[in-house]
Amino acid sequence: YNNNWRLLSELLISDDERDLERLIIGRVAANGKQLWLGRNHTDYDQWNRLFHRETYLQTTIHRPSIIEFEDDGGILPGHITGISMEDDGEVGGRTVNYGFTIGLGPTLKRAHLIPLDLLNINQGPHDLAVTARLSVQTLGENIKDSGLFAGHTTIPSESPGIQEVRQTVLGAYTNYAQTDNLVWRASVFYVANNLDLSGGIKRNESFGYAYLQPEYDLNPAWTFYGRLETSTGTSNDIYVQQIPAFISERSLIGTRYQLQNNQVIKFELAKVEQYGKRFVSTEMQWSAALP
Repeated sequence: YNNNWRLLSELLISDDERDLERLIIGRVAANGKQLWLGRNHTDYDQWNRLFHRETYLQTTIHRPSIIEFEDDGGILPGHITGISMEDDGEVGGRTVNYGFTIGLGPTLKRAHLIPLDLLNINQGPHDLAVTARLSVQTLGENIKDSGLFAGHTTIPSESPGIQEVRQTVLGAYTNYAQTDNLVWRASVFYVANNLDLSGGIKRNESFGYAYLQPEYDLNPAWTFYGRLETSTGTSNDIYVQQIPAFISERSLIGTRYQLQNNQVIKFELAKVEQYGKRFVSTEMQWSAALP
């Protein structure tokens, strides 16, 4: 509206849920500053900003496990309902971008984090969440992009034995184009959880996580890629144990084939460690952007 006001709605319908993943109204000023109100993605890592939920846009079938969305086994808040601000500027031949979000975070229950449901606002308690991001990008080069991110969330719990989790996240990411055909994506995370347990017991735990993902474009149609995900300190972490869908270790190789201008087919072979289980998986995915 009037080149300044924007409205974005993202509705997810599947066999087990109906969810407004994002619903935000925002104002974009002439100088590029953006202010949004509603349910939006957090500022963690690079995936939310680059790909959102678009499997067609991302090279791989799955997001890295640490930043999977809540209903897919994510162990970090993927959504905040509140106020978001974003701006950028030029410094020394580089674009500096920052984002900041404050609002209501998720609840821990039923082996998942449950963000505020805009279609059922009274579903469980929600408390304060804050995330922030600072990134630097070389002017004119979309791929050379690196940044820092941080956040703190108070997570009420309906999981047996846990009353509340105060979670702090620190991390960094980079996208580096080594050549015109080869891109490296990588991130590191440090997560500290302060837990209030039943009986007045308090427990402090922390873990680390990292992933490295190379992508090689053989030609405009074929892209070959791999990803190594690893973590430390997750096997005995009480908080992580509440979300058994979380993948603590994964190594994969895959290929992405551009079938038509708006369709892709992906094939992946992965070795996975998940909640004490180890297995090998093969997957194929077709996705498209319509129209």
